[in-house]
Amino acid sequence: MTNKRSVRLGLALATVAATLAVAATAFHFLGRPRISCASGIASLRLSGAASCETVSSGWWLRYAGSEGLWLRYADADGRSKFFVFRPALPALSGKVIVRIPGGPGDPVQTPWNKAKARYPRWLVSLASRCRAPIVNLAYTGTAPRQNYPKEGFSAGIADVATQRAEIERVYGAENVIVVAESMGGLMYAASRPDPGAKAILINPLLMSPVGWDKAMALYDAKYDAKIVFGKRLLILDDRTGRYEWKTIRNDDLWASYFDLSLPIARKSAFDYLDGKYPNIHVVYSSTDGILGGDYVADFHARGIRAFPIRGLDHDLLFDGKATNRAFAILNEITARWCPAD
Repeated sequence: MTNKRSVRLGLALATVAATLAVAATAFHFLGRPRISCASGIASLRLSGAASCETVSSGWWLRYAGSEGLWLRYADADGRSKFFVFRPALPALSGKVIVRIPGGPGDPVQTPWNKAKARYPRWLVSLASRCRAPIVNLAYTGTAPRQNYPKEGFSAGIADVATQRAEIERVYGAENVIVVAESMGGLMYAASRPDPGAKAILINPLLMSPVGWDKAMALYDAKYDAKIVFGKRLLILDDRTGRYEWKTIRNDDLWASYFDLSLPIARKSAFDYLDGKYPNIHVVYSSTDGILGGDYVADFHARGIRAFPIRGLDHDLLFDGKATNRAFAILNEITARWCPAD
């Protein structure tokens, strides 16, 4: 029995050592060999990316048929900057997938903590097919980066625009594939993408924050909603100057994040997308009680390909005909950008 324990312990320690050894060269996992630990800051200034000393150790993320290294990059104060998933492949293609999560208040790690759900499995398979890392942006408004109780929408837009521009400079805009979810779709639109940008917007927030607030109020009144939800967030305490975990009501978070008195709160995604975007695709629920609607004409006017699907789950987490159709569409789109060798 003792020998078996020793063997298991030895294997476990060997696995940890191997993982940490790989993580020590973390900057290599953004897909360009010239980005090393020593030259990372000069080569990849992702809105003030942290030095190698403030990059955490990585850990392996395993799915059926695919696995990879998961890395967290942080500011000097320890706040998460972005999360990177690097597929376990011997060589990468030079492409990069930029994921813009929803919010406000959603963790950048979501949906990765729902390991058995279809959407994170699809993201991992996309990384493997494209032979590309996934950079998950932690902008102001996601759980690691909060302005609460101050307005954060304008800061979030600036974060997305800055980080996306830095990634495009390093990889080349033609090699960047954006996957934006929910409010991340509005943030992406507001960051003014190039007309040639490749992007998939999944159930994006298309209306303005003012319009969203009105839709939420009508929805709550219609269904007489009584449940009050909250989110646990890392908030800066002005008295101590330190970040502390606090639970904030969703209503309070939205009211502070979107200052509805500001002109920016009246702009919809279509106000920002004022050109032609033939490589932007939108997959969304046409029957969502709040975000749904008939936007096909608005998309076509901008050259955007729209795929409205009745009854589509907002987070693509559950099986069903609508979800199956959504993933079939997503695979068809990305196969053109990442063709099989």
